[in-house]
Amino acid sequence: MRLKRILAACVLILALTLPVDAVYIYGYFRYTAEDQSVTITAYYGKEESVTVPNVIAGNPVNTIAAGAFSENTYVKTIYLPDTIMTIEAGAFADGQIIVLNSNLTPTDPTPVDPTPADPTPVDPTPADPTPTDPTPADPTPADPTPVDPTPVDPTPADPTPADPTPVDPTPVDPTPADPTPVDPTPETDAETTPETAPETDAETDPEPVEDPVPPQTVFTDADEIGAVYRSAVESMAAAGILIGFEDGSFRPTDSLTREQGAEIVAFLLIGVKNAEALTGGNVPFTDVEPDRWSVPYIAWCAEHGILHGMGDGTFRPGERLTGTQFAKMLLCAFRLGETERYVGETWLVHTTEDASARGFFKGDAKMKADTPLQRQQAALLAENAKRAAGK
Repeated sequence: MRLKRILAACVLILALTLPVDAVYIYGYFRYTAEDQSVTITAYYGKEESVTVPNVIAGNPVNTIAAGAFSENTYVKTIYLPDTIMTIEAGAFADGQIIVLNSNLTPTDPTPVDPTPADPTPVDPTPADPTPTDPTPADPTPADPTPVDPTPVDPTPADPTPADPTPVDPTPVDPTPADPTPVDPTPETDAETTPETAPETDAETDPEPVEDPVPPQTVFTDADEIGAVYRSAVESMAAAGILIGFEDGSFRPTDSLTREQGAEIVAFLLIGVKNAEALTGGNVPFTDVEPDRWSVPYIAWCAEHGILHGMGDGTFRPGERLTGTQFAKMLLCAFRLGETERYVGETWLVHTTEDASARGFFKGDAKMKADTPLQRQQAALLAENAKRAAGK
């Protein structure tokens, strides 16, 4: 009898050490990994549009398994990377829109902890109270925190803008201090279903006026500005478009808000003096209060077909500006593409394609990602767009 118990314990321990197919967690994705290839098995997010990463834990995403998205009633549009080689039957539900996006930037520079989602450990303790083999440690993994959780209902913070008038001799950034957003990722991809672009008349655009160029600003944190951005930052600061703060810093890695993006575009197109002289205006968005500091810039950009909102009547002025959102504004501002390509469910794909073709992302391919844009990146993106427009 004692020998049988010892043999049973050995079988249990052996079973515990055998490899099993593990399911891992990456944000709201569930996946398996085998032979350096990742298979997406499920997605539990609640946003209407989702982009499948092309790399997870250092391995390419090659397969979409059956039922991966078909059971999710929230998701309407799925953007797939060009690393996908196999899509199993039943992976998507009828009515879901599938878009192949070959321009995705790798979204997994830092491998996530490949912790199995829900392994159920087998109790290796044999029935005999005095087993000869030690009891192995509990293999239950800790609950990993998703790398990129997407909240269902983000409410952007309402930033209190700084005084837009530069202080002499150290200019004050006319852009309000970066608000602390609830989360950089909104419930749906920004501008996934924007409103129809308003009719515009290019002949009504006011002629830009050359502003006097102030002395070049030497920032106290100049050593923190990346070498690839330095020239663009100096150019934007010298023109008064994107300048420093009262403490003499530039804060290159701080993010911008969507209303700050509208301000920068107005500065670029009609000059700082003309833009600062704008007052009021008809804002077609329900969430932009009449007394908000950015009303003149948002109204002017909307009137000239540069801003189209989020498709639900809102603009979300305090949300963090992403690289593709700013690229879309610049394409419309400099008339470098057909506006209708940058609205609707495929706006992200078309914006990335056209901006890439015109060299918008030259110097930093990460700017094409639909993620928050840094101040130094915004300077480079704006400078590249000006060059593409021959300005």
